[in-house]
Amino acid sequence: MENKDVKKLFNSRTHTFQKGQMIYFLGEIPKNSFFINEGFIKVYAVGEDGTEQIVRFSGPGEFLALGWLFGYSQVIRFYYQALTDCSCEVIFQEEFKKHEEDPSVLRCILDQLNVIANLGLIRNMALQQIKARQKIIYFLYFLSLRYGKELNNNLYAIKIPMTHQTIAENLGLTRETVSTEMSKLKKESLIVVRQKKYIIDKKVVVSIVGRDIANFHSSAQFKKK
Repeated sequence: MENKDVKKLFNSRTHTFQKGQMIYFLGEIPKNSFFINEGFIKVYAVGEDGTEQIVRFSGPGEFLALGWLFGYSQVIRFYYQALTDCSCEVIFQEEFKKHEEDPSVLRCILDQLNVIANLGLIRNMALQQIKARQKIIYFLYFLSLRYGKELNNNLYAIKIPMTHQTIAENLGLTRETVSTEMSKLKKESLIVVRQKKYIIDKKVVVSIVGRDIANFHSSAQFKKK
């Protein structure tokens, strides 16, 4: 769904969040959900030692807090924070329920759930790798599928800005380990970093993760925005 369609269907208003601003807190009873027009949001938990454990990212074309929107949960189950400046449509639960069976809404939700499920599998594969290098390469592949923009000659720019700390929080690694491995990948010309955004050689990455895996996931319907 486009933001103009959402605005018309749900009679919504636009709300903006600045980079770093909290959108939801764990256990919060929300007043409304949001549909992302522009920008990226990270969804995370906090471990007993206080470290962030990133669950997923949400980007343009996605609804936030789906469990609450559909009435499966009364509270927010994770922390939501703007990873970049964001523009969102405010979606009230009562208004959503009036249109939840609209074909365009159902298609949007199914696309979103499909993306979450398929990319969740790839992320799990990244976490299962023994070596930090392999974990990072699988993670970059995961990002390129969902958030990559094709440039040329198999080069893909990952639209989400990434720091070494963010990657570490996704993969259960230390920032120091990520920094060391990323330096090696840069020297091998597998990745280039420009303003905290990564450009990867997808052909090389596919040769590492395995063509069978790549063919399976590239054939899945990953929604692109």
